[in-house]
Amino acid sequence: MNSHHSIELFSLLSFLDPVREPLKDAWASVTHNVTAHLPFSPKWLALPAVVTSYYTARYLWELVRVRDPASKVVFVTGTDSGFGYLLAVKLARESGMTVFAGCLTERGRKAIAEEDRRLGGSGGRLVDVPLDVTDEDSCQAAARFIEENLKPGECEYNFAISIKSQPQALCSDFWALVNNAGVLGLFGPDAWCSVEGEYYPTMNVNAFGMVRCVHAFLPLLKRSGRERGEGRIVSASSIVGRMAYAFGAPYSMTKYAVEAYMDTIRQELSPWGITCCILEPSGFKTPFLNIPDIHRRVDRVWDRLSDEVKEEYGEEYHQQVTAYFLGAEKYASPKLHHVVDNYFHAVTAKWPRLRYRCGWESLLIYVPASYLPTVMGDWVLRRLTKHHLIVPAAIKNS
Repeated sequence: MNSHHSIELFSLLSFLDPVREPLKDAWASVTHNVTAHLPFSPKWLALPAVVTSYYTARYLWELVRVRDPASKVVFVTGTDSGFGYLLAVKLARESGMTVFAGCLTERGRKAIAEEDRRLGGSGGRLVDVPLDVTDEDSCQAAARFIEENLKPGECEYNFAISIKSQPQALCSDFWALVNNAGVLGLFGPDAWCSVEGEYYPTMNVNAFGMVRCVHAFLPLLKRSGRERGEGRIVSASSIVGRMAYAFGAPYSMTKYAVEAYMDTIRQELSPWGITCCILEPSGFKTPFLNIPDIHRRVDRVWDRLSDEVKEEYGEEYHQQVTAYFLGAEKYASPKLHHVVDNYFHAVTAKWPRLRYRCGWESLLIYVPASYLPTVMGDWVLRRLTKHHLIVPAAIKNS
C-alpha cells in the first residue's frame, strides 16, 4: 500500500472514530437478541458468516480497476477470431488501452485494421501484428515491434496517422501479455494418435507457443515490474487442464502443461510484481468447434490406421467417436462473453483472480468434480460423457 492510499485509509478511520463504539454496542445487542432465540448453537453460523464475508469482500475489491488504462499497452495472441478477436476489440473500446493484436492470417489482420478504423479515435487503439506462435523469430519480431512503439512517460498519438508510418512512438507502459492462441487437438483415442501427427503440433501451439511469447515479452514485463511494480501474464488453459476426459489426450496434455507452467512462473515472477492469471473455460462455440473440422480431424487419423487396428476398433467405433465430438459441439455454450469478460477482468482489474473458471459447466460440475477422489471423478465423467458406451469391436466380439 503506497502513502497516498495509507493517508486515505487513516482519514476514513479517523472519521469513523466517534461512531465506532455506538455501532459496536448496537451490533452486540442485535446479535444477542437473535442468537437467544435460535434452535441451534450460534457457532454453526460462523462458517456461513465467513463465506458470506469473503465473497462480499471479493466482489467489492474486484470492482476496482487499474489506474490510467489509456497509458497501458496489451498484446493479445490469437486474435484472428473467437475469444482473442472479441477481447482485443473490447479492451480497446471499453478500457481505452492500446491493444496490439497478434494475427496468424492476413484475413485476421484486415479484420483488426477494420475494427480500428471503426473506433476512429474513440477509446483505445487496435494495431494488427503478424504472429506465428510456433516460430521463435515471429514472437521475437512482435516483441521488438511493440517495444519500438513504446514511449516512456507519454501516451499521445495522432489517430490520423498509421502507427506503422508514425515517426514518434505510441504509449508508455507495456502492461499485459494475453496468451490466447491455441488449437483444438481432439482426434480420437490415444491409440490412433502419433507424436509427430497429433501430440507435437498441438503442444507446439498451445504450450510451447505460450512459452515462446512469454520469453519474448519478459524483458518488457520485467521493465514494467522494476519501474512500477506491476504487469500481467494471462493465459488460456481449459477445464480439461483439471480433468482429462476420453479421446482428448493431445489437447488435455497441453492444458495441463499450461497450468503447470503458469503456476511456476507466477511464483518466479512475483518479485517483479508481475501477476499471472489462468482462465479455465468449459465448452464454448468458437470457430474451433465446427462440424466439418470435427469430421476432418477424426477421419484423418482413422484413415491412417492399419487394417489390423481398424478391424480391432471397427467402423461403428469410428462413427461413435465422431458423434461424441459432435455432441460436444452441440452442447457447447454460445455465450462467449463469459470467457471474454473474464479475460477483460484479468487485464483491467487492480486485483485480478489467479484462476478464472469460465462457464456454468466449469463452475458447477468440473471444478467440484476435480476435487473428488479419482474413482469418483471418473464416475462423474462417465455419467456426463457416456464414453464408456463406446466399445471397440474386439471387446464386443469377445
